[in-house]
Amino acid sequence: MFKKVYSVETKLACIEMKKVAKSNKVIMDTLGIKNASQVKTWWRWYQNDELYRFH
Repeated sequence: MFKKVYSVETKLACIEMKKVAKSNKVIMDTLGIKNASQVKTWWRWYQNDELYRFH
């Protein structure tokens, strides 16, 4: 098993899609993200102003 690493561009694209109220499923299908919890985590980091975590 290996750890999947997403690029900063993917994470920011996810945040932009969440801002315009796209569903997690649409975001996952569009960006190739495997787990919805990843989208939720990135969104929580964004809302808590923890953008340093994206790098």
